[in-house]
Amino acid sequence: NNITVIEMAPRGRSSGHRSVHSGGSYVKKAIESMPDAMDRIWNLRDSLHDDYVKKRKPYAGELGIASYLPRQIPSYLLVRKLVEDFVDNFIVTNIPPDHQVQKKDLKRKKLNEKEKDWEKTSKLLTERAAVQLVAEELLLEVTSSMTKDIASEGIHQDLLFKRMSANMFIREAEAQATGVPRGRDPNDPAYDLITRTFYTLQKNRDNFKKHIWTHSQLTKLSGPPPPQIIQIVTPPVKAKKKKKVTKPPEAPVSAPKLTTVVHQPMEADVQLITYDHLHPVDLKSSDARPTDGASIKNQKFWNNVYERREAKYWSKLKPYVFILPMARRCLGVTVIRPSPDHMQLAVGMKSGDVVVYNTQVHPWRIVKIDCSQEAEGHVVHLAWSLDSSRLLAVKHSGTVTVWLTIGHPASKEHLRLMELTANETKVQPFSLLHLHTFNAAQGDLTLTEGPLVEQGSSRGQEKATLAAFFPSLTLFTTQHSLCTALQNGDVLKLDLETANTDTNLHKSPILLKPKIQTNVQVPNLVRQKIEAELLREHKHPIIHLDFVGNIGKMISVDRSGLICLWKYDKAQLSGFDWFLPEKKYQLKMSKISYVPSPEGRYKVLFTDRKGRTAHQGKIAQERKQAQRDLIRMNLSDPWHVVHGANELDTYIYEPPGGARNTTSVFHIVVRHRKTQQLSSYKTFLFQPVQVKCSRLLVVKQTPSGNNLVFILLFPAESPKSPHLTILVLDLQTMKLHNIRKDLDITVEEHDTLNEVKVFSADVTQTYGPTGSEYLFITLNGRLSCMSLNTGALTLCLDSLKKPQGKFSGLRVNKKLLTLTKYYQVASIGNFGALHAIMFDRDTPQLTVLRLEDENLPEETRQMTKAYQLWGGKSCPSELRVNPVDCSLPDMKHKEAEMRNLILSLLPPDEELSVKDREKEKNENYLSLTQKVRKQALLSDL
Repeated sequence: NNITVIEMAPRGRSSGHRSVHSGGSYVKKAIESMPDAMDRIWNLRDSLHDDYVKKRKPYAGELGIASYLPRQIPSYLLVRKLVEDFVDNFIVTNIPPDHQVQKKDLKRKKLNEKEKDWEKTSKLLTERAAVQLVAEELLLEVTSSMTKDIASEGIHQDLLFKRMSANMFIREAEAQATGVPRGRDPNDPAYDLITRTFYTLQKNRDNFKKHIWTHSQLTKLSGPPPPQIIQIVTPPVKAKKKKKVTKPPEAPVSAPKLTTVVHQPMEADVQLITYDHLHPVDLKSSDARPTDGASIKNQKFWNNVYERREAKYWSKLKPYVFILPMARRCLGVTVIRPSPDHMQLAVGMKSGDVVVYNTQVHPWRIVKIDCSQEAEGHVVHLAWSLDSSRLLAVKHSGTVTVWLTIGHPASKEHLRLMELTANETKVQPFSLLHLHTFNAAQGDLTLTEGPLVEQGSSRGQEKATLAAFFPSLTLFTTQHSLCTALQNGDVLKLDLETANTDTNLHKSPILLKPKIQTNVQVPNLVRQKIEAELLREHKHPIIHLDFVGNIGKMISVDRSGLICLWKYDKAQLSGFDWFLPEKKYQLKMSKISYVPSPEGRYKVLFTDRKGRTAHQGKIAQERKQAQRDLIRMNLSDPWHVVHGANELDTYIYEPPGGARNTTSVFHIVVRHRKTQQLSSYKTFLFQPVQVKCSRLLVVKQTPSGNNLVFILLFPAESPKSPHLTILVLDLQTMKLHNIRKDLDITVEEHDTLNEVKVFSADVTQTYGPTGSEYLFITLNGRLSCMSLNTGALTLCLDSLKKPQGKFSGLRVNKKLLTLTKYYQVASIGNFGALHAIMFDRDTPQLTVLRLEDENLPEETRQMTKAYQLWGGKSCPSELRVNPVDCSLPDMKHKEAEMRNLILSLLPPDEELSVKDREKEKNENYLSLTQKVRKQALLSDL
């Protein structure tokens, strides 16, 4: 066999043929497979990212029952049940149980159940004990109340039986004496001698049984017992020993002084008026609380709306200032009193002169004058009659002078003394027509004849301090009687008509409050043979004398805060032949305050002043927790606020539920002024004290005669500084309004107010758009104005270039008014504008601030609507200052004028003659008579 041997070329010596798996093919293949590789890399990256996301966050139920469709749910539940059974069987069969773990779990469960049972049992026992304590407390309160009611009812029945038996005896005695079953008629002369004396002695015995030492008509009141000195003593707080507590340096506590309050014994028929329950308006929160009811939230909302509208309305009033110079003879102005209709202004001078301005022209013009020729001192009081036809003045010497405003042209001598000349219209001022003068130095105000003198009731010669016209009106609204307050607290009612001895003169009958006719043969007379009646109750000088509603009952207030309401009625005539007040009220001349306890200590719960090493995050967390605790406690409005000089405000809160009569824990919260961020929170013990009023500064009655404004001066009592407290008393209900304004003053101003009169106040008429009366105040040369509806300040003197603080009311440039600290203020309203009149007893001029309304009609309507929604009541137009004044074309009654306007729009069937028109006009007046009688416009208030 022939075998052919093929010799191959050696390796490395390749021929011209190439392999199919060459390097170029590999490169080409790699290039072709590159997109698939990139896709695999991206898919792998996405799967890794998904796996990382699934492992990073817990399972959120992506494969739960919510991921199935409704038709798949039955199958899902079936499969899940099968899987659970299979897994449970596999675990029970193949995995041995761990008894040790089971025992531990069983013990732990038993212990937890026992602990829960103990907690539940202790909670039930605590609740049962609390319920039992509450039930016992309620039972004690109810038992105490029922015991008091039963005792008072027994006493009342005993007194009732005694009174009924006494009345039966006196009636039977009268019936036996007169032979008439009804007894004596009240007009019988013997009625006053027997029956009225018996009833009067009964009344005096009930009211004054501690002071009357014998049952006789000639008895006198014995002197009051010595005053009782009451001190508030609080038990010392026991502090824990071996603990040294450091007090923060920013709020040092000084040891309080022992406050002693002297309480005069109050009679049984005197009602005490307190104001401790009233919170100062500046410290009240206007924001609604979560615990407030719907009505309270609604009331707070409209209060905020009304207060904002009022401040905005006042901010757009335009102030104008003008000066009324006076004669150098006047030396200065001591008192100002506007007429009831505010069309005239009476001014009393330091020289004793009196001038009357006409405020219906501009500038105001003097129309009536009276030049005092005797050295009787300066004028201290002025009063007008209701129809402005009479004017009286009380001077420093105690002299009371009464004039008629309708006089004769003033003499040239008087014009020269007052530096007056006829004006451009050739209108010459008139002289006030002198009617009567009571000279206290000559004994004109001392009783000289009558039963009061015989029984020794007259207390000697006294001078007058105040006077007012008594509202006993004749057919032509003339007031012949006046009431004069004497220095010893007595009030004399003088009938000026009895001074006229002309027998041919017919006296005009008195329609309202006529003189009470008694069976006394000899009336009580003063030195000038004028009939007088005595009203006696006050033991201190009277500082206010006026009438409720200007024509109702008489109201009098003395320096001690005693308020007497007098009703001119025969029932109020005592057995001593003087009148007693119908009701008596005592304004509390002290208030409850709180001072830091000397035995107390601080307990700091949070503070952000921990040094530089403190961690801010931890401080923020502690602040958040402290703020949460404060919100949870639901603290009431702050009791006191201190504005520090380091941009921090300190708020002191009473404990929740109010402070007790003993030592209580007060909460002290310090916040940053700009951000209101919490700076510190601590507690401290405070103890109650009685702070005695330093002085009753001012008592002013509103022009409507329905409210009385009291301004009291209180000294400093740490942490509170000296301040003025303003209160408003409703004379219809004799209750305080929910307004209490505290004005802080310095210690120097407090000492000055106690000695010198550098404070005055006066109340304006109701301002129509806002519906509020306003209180103008001058304190140490500073003028301000306060709303009597909200208690907010609406006007202040300030620099317009550099205003101080936040104030939303009217800022008056202090350059317009340069006032000394002795300037006083009076108010008047006419032609739709309010006027504040400043005067000084050493400056012969009047500085008048006129406030013109420049608000748009739309703003006025919004203000009126806010007042109505706030709950305000409409005020009669005669007692209101309206920016838009509407004067009637004729002196008609308003309702007759409105009826005339409506009838004028109807087409008349026939033309009426002049005589028929007058007849129709008279019929309109007569048609109103029944309505006026039904409204009881002239009835006793």
